[in-house]
Amino acid sequence: MDIHCNYGILHDCSGVEYFSDHSVKGCMVNKRSELVIQGKTVPLQYDHEGVRRKYIPSVYFYPGGQLYHIALQEPTMFSTLLQDIPAEFITFYESGAIKRIFPRNGRISAYWSEQEELKLLEPLQFSFYFGTFTAKIIAIHFFESGRVYSITLAPQEQIMVWTPGGTIPVRVGIALTEEGLLKSVEPGPKAIVRTPIGNVLAFDTECTGIHGDINSLCFEGDCVKSVKSLSVFTVQTAQKKISVEPYQYVSPLNDRIVLKASTNVFFEDNKVIFKRKDRVLSFSIKNNKFDVAG
Repeated sequence: MDIHCNYGILHDCSGVEYFSDHSVKGCMVNKRSELVIQGKTVPLQYDHEGVRRKYIPSVYFYPGGQLYHIALQEPTMFSTLLQDIPAEFITFYESGAIKRIFPRNGRISAYWSEQEELKLLEPLQFSFYFGTFTAKIIAIHFFESGRVYSITLAPQEQIMVWTPGGTIPVRVGIALTEEGLLKSVEPGPKAIVRTPIGNVLAFDTECTGIHGDINSLCFEGDCVKSVKSLSVFTVQTAQKKISVEPYQYVSPLNDRIVLKASTNVFFEDNKVIFKRKDRVLSFSIKNNKFDVAG
C-alpha cells in the first residue's frame, strides 16, 4: 500500500498506525521512498534487515500531518544554524523545525556492540565562545529557533570546556541557553571547579549519561549555580565545626560494596546549600568559613 503525505509518497507501507480521525500516524516503508524536507530530498529507511537496523517506523507524524520523526536509509547531511550535520534519525517540532539530529541510530544488541556503532561515527568539529573541540556525538538538540539546546557526546568522549568555574574536562554533554550562554556541563574525572566557597571536586557518581540536556554542573550567567561534588566540606560556624561528606550507602546489587553519592551543592542569595540523600544543610557564605578537601 502506498500512502501520500505532505512530503511525498510512502511506498509499500506496513505496520500503519492511525490517529482517531483515521489520518496516518506512522508506518514503515518497504521500498525506497524519498521525501522533500526543507527543500532537500531524503531517503526513508526501507531496508529493515541487518544486525544494526532498528525495527522502527520509517516515519511518524503529528496529528496535523507534520513530521514528528524520520529514520533514514543512510546518513544524510542536514543544514542547521550551527553547521551541516549528518543525520540517520531526526525528530521535529510541529512547526517543522528540527528538534534533534542523531548522526547514527543503530540498535545495540548481542549482535551489534556499542563499540561497533561508535566506529561508524565521524568526529565533528564545533566552535563556541567557551571552546573549540572535535568529538564524536550521539545527538544534537535544538531550540525551535534553530539554536543549539544541547550536545550529547558519545560514550568515552571527553572535551575541554571553559566554564565560569574554570576550564575543565567534560563528558556526556553540554547544554546552552537560547541566547547561547553555557547553561550546564557534565564534569569528567578530576574536574576541579571554582566556587564561592573554594575549589571543589566536581563529579556526579550517579550520572546516567543518557543525554546532555541536564547536567550536574550548572551556571547562571558568569556564576556557578550548582555542582555535584565528591569533596569533603568543613564549615566553621560561630558555635562549632560541621563536616559534610559524600553520603555512603550499600550497593543494591552487592551488600559487600559501599558506594558514595555526590553531594549536591547550591549557591543562592549569599548562601550555600548542601543536599545529601539523608539531609539538607544551609549556611551563610559571608558569616562562616569553609574548608574544602578532595
